[in-house]
Amino acid sequence: IFPVPTDWLQARISDDELKTLPRDDLSSSDWSGLKESEERLKQQQQEALRRENILLMRLATKEQEMQECATQIHKLKHGQRSSAAQLRSCLVEPAVNILFTRMRSEMELTRERLQQAHDELNAWKFTPDSQTGKKLMAKCRMLIQENQDLGRQLAQGRVAQLEAELALQKKYGQELKCSQDELNEFIIQLDEEVEGMQSTILVLQQQLRDAREQLELKNAPAHSHENGSATPCSEPDTAVSQIPRSPCGATSGANSGPPTPASSSTSSGEEKEALVERDDEEDDADGQEHKQEGDGEVVAGKESELTEPYAGISLSNRSLDTKSDQR
Repeated sequence: IFPVPTDWLQARISDDELKTLPRDDLSSSDWSGLKESEERLKQQQQEALRRENILLMRLATKEQEMQECATQIHKLKHGQRSSAAQLRSCLVEPAVNILFTRMRSEMELTRERLQQAHDELNAWKFTPDSQTGKKLMAKCRMLIQENQDLGRQLAQGRVAQLEAELALQKKYGQELKCSQDELNEFIIQLDEEVEGMQSTILVLQQQLRDAREQLELKNAPAHSHENGSATPCSEPDTAVSQIPRSPCGATSGANSGPPTPASSSTSSGEEKEALVERDDEEDDADGQEHKQEGDGEVVAGKESELTEPYAGISLSNRSLDTKSDQR
């Protein structure tokens, strides 16, 4: 293992040769060489001991590492024998959970494929005509798939339907709120308009009262004039019917004989005056009737002005009712 010096090999001789050698040959030079070789050997021995110690230390460290590795292996073996709770806790890790989910999905797919293969195999043996059996099984698979899809849609569609209904209710609430705000503004506007109309109605009522008072004041002298003119109309009749008598008191001759020219002239003048007065009274009556008709038209116009705001209020109320029905 360790290198041996060449000079030491050269100096080394066997015992037989040493015995045969004469003592003179063993000179001092050889003795000194042996001493040097011995010292070298001692140094080499010390170096070998040092290396041995180093190797022993390394061996001890390696053994310690091996012991640590053995303990770790034991721990790992013990850790592999974990319980179901530990296995479930392992699923908390995202990577492990993804792996398990993929494994489950693949297992389900393989099971479905296996079931399909069994179904196809049974379809081939379903009837003597294999094509019809295969078509029937394909149709059954399609129906099963549609049933599963419908089940998923029903499971997921209920939540979506509720969300859609909630969104519609929110939208409807917003629309109702907007319509309520519009109705409030419209009602406020109507209140203002009604207040204005009430003020105008009061003004128009006051004007109507004034017009009626003026009409009554105008009709009062006309009635008094009509009452006063009724007596003169009767006077000419009486005047015409009466025959003037003579101032001398001879009534017999006047009654028996024909009328005199003076009496006929006076009677004709009185008749003319009576006719003129009658014409004047008829003209006054016609003018009074026309005046009353004009006053009636004025009063009707005032009443229509008073009723028009109420008609606008009724129309606005009808529009409010229609808007509320539409809402």
